[in-house]
Amino acid sequence: MALIPENVSIIEIDAESIETSEDVRTDAADFFIDFVQGRMTSQRITGTDKAIQWLGIGCKTERDHYPIYRDFGTPFEKLIADSLPRGVIEGEIVRNIEELGTQHELIQSLEVSVDFNGRQAYVGILVNGQQESVVVS
Repeated sequence: MALIPENVSIIEIDAESIETSEDVRTDAADFFIDFVQGRMTSQRITGTDKAIQWLGIGCKTERDHYPIYRDFGTPFEKLIADSLPRGVIEGEIVRNIEELGTQHELIQSLEVSVDFNGRQAYVGILVNGQQESVVVS
């Protein structure tokens, strides 16, 4: 028994025909994730809805916690654990969300506001004119 198959055809690939990042569709639909029910739905989303969901996932993903998401997410848990002054935490939340927003091609404009209630921060995000909110605790 051979370690390498003997009857294998060699396939040549034309490197010119492989899609480059300019050829990839950015208007493809994603599935809506219902975070309240904790499930993915069959509802398809595109455009700003897709960008908002992506940004929400980024806000809920702790940066550097999962090796697969090295450059994705926000360091909110670390910010809260460090017991920094509120002004510093607010500035870092805004900065990190704006930085995350620059990574998505469908986000044209982004406005972030932060309100505190105890140890929870309520983050209002306006993406391309559409409102979304995230709770950081």
